[in-house]
Amino acid sequence: MGKKLRAGVTARLEFDFACERGHSFGEYHLHGVINEIISAIIDPGLFKLHGGHAHPALNPSGTPTRGRPREIDFFIDHRDTLAPRTCVEAKWAGSSHCTWNRVLLDLCRLTLVKQHSPGAECLFVLAGTTHQVNALVQSMPLVRQTGSGRMRHALQIPEDNTVSRQRVFEPMKWTVPKLIQDGLPTVPRKIRSTLIQDSDINTSKWKTIVWRIDGP
Repeated sequence: MGKKLRAGVTARLEFDFACERGHSFGEYHLHGVINEIISAIIDPGLFKLHGGHAHPALNPSGTPTRGRPREIDFFIDHRDTLAPRTCVEAKWAGSSHCTWNRVLLDLCRLTLVKQHSPGAECLFVLAGTTHQVNALVQSMPLVRQTGSGRMRHALQIPEDNTVSRQRVFEPMKWTVPKLIQDGLPTVPRKIRSTLIQDSDINTSKWKTIVWRIDGP
């Protein structure tokens, strides 16, 4: 799923821009593209796609919340209740809603879902112009990685000949803003992520990066 989203979103942005639809680009447009890609590759007899899903991991019983329940952007439910699910959060780089704090909030939400349902596939999609995506990833904090001791970004950044390796980020070692505390029932101790690779779709104007959130 992650590889198809990475290739499909970039290709669709290039196509839509060539068709003079660039004026509509933003998070709403991105969600529409992701919805189309997922709907095209799942079997509707086996899976059901939900948008804005209030996942129980984000709304535990007895936890007080104000307003609407906390949601995951996309939730792919298997009609067999015992089969694993897929969750996707997405951000459009350059929008007012796409800051590192809001990205971190999405990553925390996916981590809580992964802890709640270890078999679930949890993906974070970041897309936009190449310039906007690069600017956002460069705003991520640098953290010291266990083992190597080197300072690296909280999430692995795609580079030529990059080998995907799991990266660990501990939110509580940083000042967690009120935005994140209010948007979660609890802040996870660690976020483990792996960069999704193996896509030949690259353009000079558009860029899509997908990370998988891993379990402990």
